[in-house]
Amino acid sequence: MQTRSIGGAWYFLIFVDDRSRYTWVYFIRNKSDVFEYFKEFKSMVEKQTGNYIKILRSDRGGEFKSRELNQYCKSNSMLQGKNICNVFWAEAINTAIYLKNRSPTKSLELKTPFETFYGYKPKVSHLRVFGCNAFAHIPKDERRKLDVKSIKCIFIGYCDNQKEYKLFDPSTHRLLPSRDVVFHENANEGDKINNTSVWHDGMILMIMSN
Repeated sequence: MQTRSIGGAWYFLIFVDDRSRYTWVYFIRNKSDVFEYFKEFKSMVEKQTGNYIKILRSDRGGEFKSRELNQYCKSNSMLQGKNICNVFWAEAINTAIYLKNRSPTKSLELKTPFETFYGYKPKVSHLRVFGCNAFAHIPKDERRKLDVKSIKCIFIGYCDNQKEYKLFDPSTHRLLPSRDVVFHENANEGDKINNTSVWHDGMILMIMSN
């Protein structure tokens, strides 16, 4: 707008529900604020309706093409696709970035950002499906003869600066790094880690579910 509102806004942001055509409006000072207002709107409307936002359509304005917004939407798709609660949003974003750096792009003549930066092609044979079942092997010196040989976990990413997978153990509610892992990437009977309390740094975070 050419004139600032009495509340200090220069722009307005509109969200429309495609099914009901119900409309919400936010008044913002900068176009760069769109991402933060979208997160606020998404949280509010999903709590009110009990449903997730599946598709975000826009007028293709630059404020909807930001790297932050795109990565946020990708990470949420990863979480919802595997019924994983939102407390793991950082792991989802980290995994999305990890995969992006190892994916060919037209802007780099079908090279990966990893190859362009480091000068050699990345290994991809270790890549696994985010949120799948993962069985972490228990070393012999940490178990007795009749104990189970593996722990059933959920795969939630790759460890930084280590050749290990990052796993979540639903039985103890703790993160577990491991190299020796058997993955069940196509299994659908895996533990859902929404509808639960998640341990984190000695605190319990109560997770609201649909």
